[in-house]
Amino acid sequence: MRALPVTVALASLVGATVADAQTAPREFGPVLLAPPPRPVPPAERRLTSPAVAPRDALGPRRWGPGALAGLFVAGFGATVTWLATKPAAPVAPRERRGHAPAQPVVELRRVTVSVAGNGRHVIEAALAEVAGHADATTAAGRHALVTAVRDAIVQTRALVAHGAFQSWQLGAPQGEEAYAVAAKSLRGRRPRSITGYARPGDPTSLAAVTLLVLVRGTLAPLPAALDARGVVAALESMVPQRHDMLLAADLAWAPPDPGARITDDELAAIFPELLSVYDAAPRRACAACHAQVRAEASRCPACGAG
Repeated sequence: MRALPVTVALASLVGATVADAQTAPREFGPVLLAPPPRPVPPAERRLTSPAVAPRDALGPRRWGPGALAGLFVAGFGATVTWLATKPAAPVAPRERRGHAPAQPVVELRRVTVSVAGNGRHVIEAALAEVAGHADATTAAGRHALVTAVRDAIVQTRALVAHGAFQSWQLGAPQGEEAYAVAAKSLRGRRPRSITGYARPGDPTSLAAVTLLVLVRGTLAPLPAALDARGVVAALESMVPQRHDMLLAADLAWAPPDPGARITDDELAAIFPELLSVYDAAPRRACAACHAQVRAEASRCPACGAG
C-alpha cells in the first residue's frame, strides 16, 4: 500500500475534524455527551467581560440586611448590659423626682381690736411695766413684750368693741417681705380728723390697737366666728410658747397720740375690715387671708381679694 503524501494526509485529517464538529452531538442512551450550558455568575463575567456594568459586576448585595441586623443586636445588648450594671444615683430625701424641695414655713398673723374707755391706758401701762426689764433686741425680750400686750388686751376684753384678724402661711422669704409691707401699712393708717381728746373713763373714746407677729412654723387656726370669744381665741393663739419661734413683732395704735380719741365713723374709715363683736349678721371667711367679712361683701376689705 502506497503512502499518501503528507499534505494530503493532513488535509484529510482536518476535513474529518471539521465535519465531526458540524454534526449534531451523538447520544448514547440518556447520557448527553455535550455538557449543557450553565449561567455565568456576574463575578466571573467581570473577569471575562470587562464591558459588564459595574452594578452587575458586584454580584448580589445580600450583606446589607444582615449587617444592619447584626449592628442592632449588638447595640441592644450593650444597652441592656449598661443599664444592668449602672449604679443607682443617690436621691436626697426632700428632692425626690417630681417634688420640689420644701421651704421653711412661717405664719404672719395680725389682730386688730378697738377698745373703749381706759382700755388703751391699761394696755400701755402693762407694756411699760414689762419694757423696763425686757430687751426688745433679743428674742426672749420681744416674746415677753408681745405676751404682755396680748394678756393686757385679753384682760380688757369687756372694753373691746370691734375686731379683725388675718393669717397667711408663706415661705420664709415671702413671709419676711409680707411682714415688712404689713407693718408699713399699719403705720400709715392715721385718722383724717381728731374729734377731741378723751376723758378718763369716757366710753365713747375709741382707740385701735394692732398686734402683728411673724412666727416660725404654724399657729392654731383662727376661730370661725368674730365675736368676743373669737377675738380672745385669736389673741391667745398668736403668741407661740417658745420665744425662738417668734421672728418679729410690731404694735401700732390709731390714733398714734395716746390722748386723742376717734369716733366710730373715723375708725371705720381707717379700718374698714373692723366688725362689731356684738353684731350677729351673717359673715364668711376670706379665702385669701382668712379674715371675717360680711356675707354680702363682694371683696374682702382687709386684703382686697374677691
